[in-house]
Amino acid sequence: MILNISEIVSSIKGEGKNAGYPTTFIKLHGCNLNCSYCTNKCRTGKKKRMSIQSILGYVFKMGNQYVEITGGEPLLQDATYVLLYDLVDRGYNVTINTNGSQVIEDCLYARSYSYCMEIKCPSSKMESKNVYENLETLIMKDEVKFLIADAEDYVFAKDIINKYPTKASYVFSPIVSEDGKHIGKDLAQWILEDKLQKAKLGIPIQTLLGIK
Repeated sequence: MILNISEIVSSIKGEGKNAGYPTTFIKLHGCNLNCSYCTNKCRTGKKKRMSIQSILGYVFKMGNQYVEITGGEPLLQDATYVLLYDLVDRGYNVTINTNGSQVIEDCLYARSYSYCMEIKCPSSKMESKNVYENLETLIMKDEVKFLIADAEDYVFAKDIINKYPTKASYVFSPIVSEDGKHIGKDLAQWILEDKLQKAKLGIPIQTLLGIK
């Protein structure tokens, strides 16, 4: 089977439960959304067609135990789950990073993989695409991430976590501009002032270290 790939790279995972681990990122090409702040070349940049066996070969050579299938939006491609199950069969610790606009699968492999699912906030201009029913499918090993640009996004995110229960962890992450600016300090203060217990603050390691 063939997948459209933007790139496969090895880097330090910047956020989430496995933050800090060397990770192989399989970046699939194509996205159904057009977020206002997006600079991701996986949506509009060059792509190459690769067989699953070729992708598995790249992953093996990179030598990382942790693998993240991301994009773009990986769930747009039918072969994504085939790749996922092949990676799981080989003993990799796999996360699928999805924009939350696609219905996610459940129960296969007793969920030995994890999801990091985003919920789009108003600043993205894509919040109407959120599939909130996915929150019922997520389990404790999964994460739900909000990218937050301003106070309006924060209030939106806070309302969502109070309205939709889930077993997954909620993470509030500030959007980081290309010049490194973000509202991380404000976001931390809002969480403390509201005594928010259902979500944690997530600052990407790359932002803290000043690296890409």
